[in-house]
Amino acid sequence: MLAIAPGHGVRYCRRRMPPIFWIGLGIAGFVVLVGAISGARSRSASLGSGALMGLYLGVMLAFPLLAIGLATS
Repeated sequence: MLAIAPGHGVRYCRRRMPPIFWIGLGIAGFVVLVGAISGARSRSASLGSGALMGLYLGVMLAFPLLAIGLATS
């Protein structure tokens, strides 16, 4: 959204992200952290594979909140 301020020319005004987006991002981040820890402690998996699995599950779990937040920003 462009706004013209008197005497200052054209500047860009950006709305803040709604709190629902940050809640979804926090849920996804927590699940990534849990996946990384469980992957690091596993004998058959690694930290990287656990983090990737946590990333996938976290985004799928928090997707509705992330989508609502992005749509209303």
